[in-house]
Amino acid sequence: MASGIDYANLPQDKKLATQALDIEKNDKELERKLGSLGKLFGYGNNVVLYIIALITIFLVLIAAIYSFIPLNENKMTPIDLWKILSPFITAGFGFIAGKNGKIDSNIHKQI
Repeated sequence: MASGIDYANLPQDKKLATQALDIEKNDKELERKLGSLGKLFGYGNNVVLYIIALITIFLVLIAAIYSFIPLNENKMTPIDLWKILSPFITAGFGFIAGKNGKIDSNIHKQI
C-alpha cells in the first residue's frame, strides 16, 4: 500500500509535520491490527452489526435467486425455502433495527 504522506514535501511547521506523521503511524498501526477480516468488517462496537447485515443480505439474495431459478432436482419449492429462511432474515432485520435504536437506561429511574 502506498503511503498517504509525501515525505519529501512535509510541512515546514514542526508541529504540523509531527501531527501528520503521527496520524500516518496510527493509520498503519490500525491497519496492521485489523488484518484482512477487520478491513472487511471494520472495528469497534458495530462489527457484529455489519456481520449480521451481511448474512441477512446474503440470505435474502439466496432466496430471491432461488425464487426465480428453482432447482427441480431438490423438490423444494421457493415457498418452502422462504419458510425456512424467513425467521433468520426477520431476526437479522430485527437485530439491525434494535441495534440502531438508543434506549436510555436512566429513563426508568426518572419515572
